[in-house]
Amino acid sequence: MKRPVLATAFLLLSCTAHAADATLATSQGNCKVANPRPVQDETVSWTGPCVDGRAHGAGILEFQVGGKASARYKGDMQRGVLEGQGYVKVADGTEYEGGFRDGRHHGRGIRLDMEGRYEGDWSDGKRHGTGTMKFALGGQYEGGWKDDRFHGAARVRYAG
Repeated sequence: MKRPVLATAFLLLSCTAHAADATLATSQGNCKVANPRPVQDETVSWTGPCVDGRAHGAGILEFQVGGKASARYKGDMQRGVLEGQGYVKVADGTEYEGGFRDGRHHGRGIRLDMEGRYEGDWSDGKRHGTGTMKFALGGQYEGGWKDDRFHGAARVRYAG
């Protein structure tokens, strides 16, 4: 069974698998990059420096499935893994800009998706610390987060 095109792209964005667990895909130019959830008919390209056969430094990483763009990352890589500062956009319009560590959102970052706009702290790929979520359907949550869930004191503004 084929996975939807956007599933791989979203996994790249949400970084749900540790880079250590990822398979290494060879991009154009024979430079390897981590791919946590490879799918059939997927191609990977990396435009940037390659050190010891792996993407390393600032560049652009693109994923295509069946010839159609599924995700694009512009930023820092280390040993073939998203690491440092970067920006990623997937085919469904979801975007993230901020820090990455071991292929996951980490540090300060902003994510825009169908749910709304979150700006705040990330840890190990999850909202964790303090941040503000402005919901697409209205309303806002500003306060603590733990493991991607509301946590602690907060200010809530309801839609309408």
